[in-house]
Amino acid sequence: MTRYITIVCISLLAALNSIGAQNIGDEFVAAGIAYRIISNNRVEVISRGDVNYKGLVSIGVPKTVTYNGRTFNIYSLGARAFLDCTTLQQVVLPSTVTSLGSATFEGCTSLRQINIPSGVTHIGDYAFQGCRNLEEIKLPPSVRDIGYRAFAGCTALKEIDIDAVTLDFYCFDGCTALKTVDLGERLRAIGKCAFRNCTALTDISIPYEVREIDDSTFYNCAALSRVYIGESVDTIMPTAFLACHALESFTVSPYNEYYTDINGALCDIERQVLYIYPEAKCEPEMNFTLSTVRRIAKWAFRGNQRLRRFVVKSSINDVDEEAFIGCSNLEYFELPLSTQTIGNRALAECPELTYFRVRTTIRKIGDDILVDSRKLEQFHCRQRHPDVVEIAPNAFRGIPASCPLYVPLGYGDAYAAVDGWKYFPSIIEEDVFVPGDVNDDELCNVSDISAVYAYILDPDDPNNLIDPEAADVNHDGEVNVSDISAIYEIIITDE
Repeated sequence: MTRYITIVCISLLAALNSIGAQNIGDEFVAAGIAYRIISNNRVEVISRGDVNYKGLVSIGVPKTVTYNGRTFNIYSLGARAFLDCTTLQQVVLPSTVTSLGSATFEGCTSLRQINIPSGVTHIGDYAFQGCRNLEEIKLPPSVRDIGYRAFAGCTALKEIDIDAVTLDFYCFDGCTALKTVDLGERLRAIGKCAFRNCTALTDISIPYEVREIDDSTFYNCAALSRVYIGESVDTIMPTAFLACHALESFTVSPYNEYYTDINGALCDIERQVLYIYPEAKCEPEMNFTLSTVRRIAKWAFRGNQRLRRFVVKSSINDVDEEAFIGCSNLEYFELPLSTQTIGNRALAECPELTYFRVRTTIRKIGDDILVDSRKLEQFHCRQRHPDVVEIAPNAFRGIPASCPLYVPLGYGDAYAAVDGWKYFPSIIEEDVFVPGDVNDDELCNVSDISAVYAYILDPDDPNNLIDPEAADVNHDGEVNVSDISAIYEIIITDE
């Protein structure tokens, strides 16, 4: 008897499953809304050619719907369900909905109000793209992921609280009224260009779990002034904060093992590499003095519109490729004694640049370092050994032919004999040598004595930079205390 009942139950279950399977995928219309069966007791709202949602001002989706004597829960809104319903202003969704499909409300340009039910976990690609009158939307904690361009072009959206885990590429791109964003504590991934062109956004805090800030994530957030970097961030792409012209400061969690901030600038944890210098911190005539920084990284000053005169006062060894590219108002640029390498296109596309200067320790010059700097009038190189400089084949391409090369007095022939320097048809010797000037600032004073003293104590310390030839004031082939005495005599005599 027990065996008979078991067989009957199994047969009945198989029959029910067979009926359900046959119905999955069926479509029907009820009360002017089209549905598709997606399981034995669930349906999704769909778009169908014989059902016209166009012209609707508001719509309320029911919690359940009956078809052929069976009752179904409304589980999701399917792809393109209300695509381009330009007159739709208000939507009411039932608590049973857990997912909004791709392009569900894309192009609903009049949409102003919609409730996102507390069970929704997924907002699909393009879901609200172009809903330009949507001023407010509340996302429940149940939402785990927001799709590609989900809210792109929602130009009236002013604030958003997000407790999702993942934000896909471009999800809030072009939300030009978006001023306040709370990213929540669960967020782990922010896709590239996620907040690109959010021109009203003023500050942002990157939560604990986020590890990477991707390409152009905050590109052209023109009002963004303050950024907080959480402790888990280990990668910040060079374009992440590009064209953020109002940026004043970065603050990095003290527990972050990869990045830190120095006076608002973003640097590596060792404080030796400058990644981003906030544009709004720059003065038009800027003396750069981050004392621990040794390298200016790619795009650290890219597109800076404030800089006009830039003089490095600290010990920068390397200027990476495109570090100053596109500084549209930069006129005067001078590197310190310590600089040895200038990367490809380091100062390309600086149309107002007229003066450029490197000093005695320069060792490597990359391609196109000043390309499109059509107003350049003076290129100064203080190196007294021009043959030791590694010059890329197109290093000086784009520099006006009228621009002369200025070199130390007595070294014109040495420069003319090196192929790399022959780009300049005019070489002018200049007498800028100042006896006792060991730090190459064209002055002889107590700072030169301090520099020589520090060098004698520890000549291997990269911070103790001097021009050894200039420091050997008594020409005995060594830098020692007798040179300090000679410099002191020069200072006293000049006074």
